[in-house]
Amino acid sequence: KSNKEKANAPQGTKCDGSVIQRDSLCCAGNQHTRCPSGSCRSLCDCNNINGDDFEATDIKYDMDNKIVSALRPDLVVNKVLNNRGSRDLVVPLSQTVEVENTMEFSHTAGASVTAGTSFEVGVPGLGAAGVSLEISASYEFSSGESKTSRKSISVEFSCTAPPKKRVVCNALKRKDKVSIPYVMTWTHKRSKECSCKEEGVFKELVSQNIEMEVNEFDLNSKKIIRTKREEIFDLRTSE
Repeated sequence: KSNKEKANAPQGTKCDGSVIQRDSLCCAGNQHTRCPSGSCRSLCDCNNINGDDFEATDIKYDMDNKIVSALRPDLVVNKVLNNRGSRDLVVPLSQTVEVENTMEFSHTAGASVTAGTSFEVGVPGLGAAGVSLEISASYEFSSGESKTSRKSISVEFSCTAPPKKRVVCNALKRKDKVSIPYVMTWTHKRSKECSCKEEGVFKELVSQNIEMEVNEFDLNSKKIIRTKREEIFDLRTSE
């Protein structure tokens, strides 16, 4: 009837009001029942979190210790223009970009969750302002497995070469690796007093934007005169 010990100082840690363990010697309110046969185990077993008995009821992210690392960008388009004329040479370009985001929860300490256990939680928002504490949406996950979403986006832009210049336009897809520590609370479905804490790291590989890098040269030179970079498409807010 209870998953807690009562408090009886002479019996020490085996009867101090904490969650009942295998070596406990008492029960809150003396509501114990002798095992009819075999070996008994506690209903509140934080070393055996599974979908049949437990559900994820809360998660807290440690945003102060988040780590955001920029990964090597992917080359989407490469265009070289040689402008021998007296006016700007403008070439319109379009490209279909594959956007792929991967999320996973990696256990590090605390309650032991059985591989494949399903749970649904909100994840931090990854909008134009970067990683925020605001929960953007809830997703269903399986313990020990990553979750990947994919979509294709059509991007239109242009490459411009000034008169008597050669330019190399590189459209780059930039990606970030995000790591955020978390503490997840698991609550027993039939004994709400039973809750277990799991610690881990939420990880996400997220496509951020398409950036245009323009390198400008004199027509007969390999030396870069100037380099210009600008964002031409925000993948974090695209539908």
